[in-house]
Amino acid sequence: MTTMKSELEALTVLDDRDLDAMAREKAVHYLEHKASQTSIERLVQALEDESFGVRWAAAEALSKIGEAALPALLNALINKADHHWLREGAYHVLYCNSSPRVQEEATQLRQALVGPAADLTVPVEAFLLLGALQGARP
Repeated sequence: MTTMKSELEALTVLDDRDLDAMAREKAVHYLEHKASQTSIERLVQALEDESFGVRWAAAEALSKIGEAALPALLNALINKADHHWLREGAYHVLYCNSSPRVQEEATQLRQALVGPAADLTVPVEAFLLLGALQGARP
């Protein structure tokens, strides 16, 4: 598959575990430029993919999307903080985020992601950050 023609096609390719990782990574790169709610949620899910390349591409894409990716990422961390690959990807998204605001406000969450008992502290920090972000909106 050379070029994606639609978000739906890219989502279909990303979900097809029978395809090679390169095709699925291309689908991630396509979705990075769409940044719809559906694409963002699927990219967050891809942080738990079996393929390291797909996980890495998804983390890169979400970090470039910036603040718009945070609600989906934070909700995933609140609900599935015991998933190691999700925590690894989330750390990358927060550390390399294109939004200076995210980098600044996510300091506590980044520390929780790599600290002891991350599966217990991450949901709390993610919940607090989500509340802070929602409270800052007009």
